[in-house]
Amino acid sequence: MTVLGIHHGHDSSAAIVKDGVILADVQEERFSRVKHGASLPLKSIAYCLKEAGLNSINDVDYISFSNQSNTEEIESVFGLKSESGGLKKTIKKVLHTIMRKEVYLSNMKLPIYYPDYIVRDKSKCINNHHHLSHAASAYFTRRSAEKCLIFTIDGAGDKFCTAIWTGEGSKIELQKSYYRDASIGWAYSIVTEALHWIHGDGEGKTMGLAPYGDPAKCSDELDKYFPVFKGDELVRPSSLGQDYYWNEGGSYQFHFDEAKEVEKLVE
Repeated sequence: MTVLGIHHGHDSSAAIVKDGVILADVQEERFSRVKHGASLPLKSIAYCLKEAGLNSINDVDYISFSNQSNTEEIESVFGLKSESGGLKKTIKKVLHTIMRKEVYLSNMKLPIYYPDYIVRDKSKCINNHHHLSHAASAYFTRRSAEKCLIFTIDGAGDKFCTAIWTGEGSKIELQKSYYRDASIGWAYSIVTEALHWIHGDGEGKTMGLAPYGDPAKCSDELDKYFPVFKGDELVRPSSLGQDYYWNEGGSYQFHFDEAKEVEKLVE
């Protein structure tokens, strides 16, 4: 069985697996030269198909998407959007009546110099929860077959920031999940931005340098951004304010007002 995995968003990428063996795995930034690029990974998909010796996207058995819902680009490129477009047609009709001219809400289509990625058998396309995708990438690529706990921790994805799973045999089951009030990833991002490194890129530097710092100097000030657990119970949620995003050259960054406050501590 051959499965093509596609992620469209921060660090857009594609991977292809055959009978449990990874044949190719690549991020779109390798081709676009945009660090952490968020464009649809068309060149990554082409590379994966070539490495697997396949001529068409219809030659794979399944296509797995890393989110529960698809972007407009995915629906357009793979031919997944409804042809009826009931709501959009209604809106266009109303606007046409009011404005007395044709209104184009969306006429997205892939240029002819790209391969044809229209999927003939739509049942091949499967949407997965973002954190389940993280859990599966860790669980199904390990050598041991023993039952285990799986922790997925990131900024946010499909309304999860942190989740606990159990993996056994061919199944992964959710045990507990938390949203933004328990996001360790976003807490690291606040400190990272305060250090003037890019969110979604510089957190590794923050983590690597942390052991060399003096926790006594600002730990009390930073504690409120980090959630506290007792067992699997969230006993003190993180204190995060309004979140914002910024698109820089096709790479999306998320940030918070609190970074300015933390900046004063780390200067």
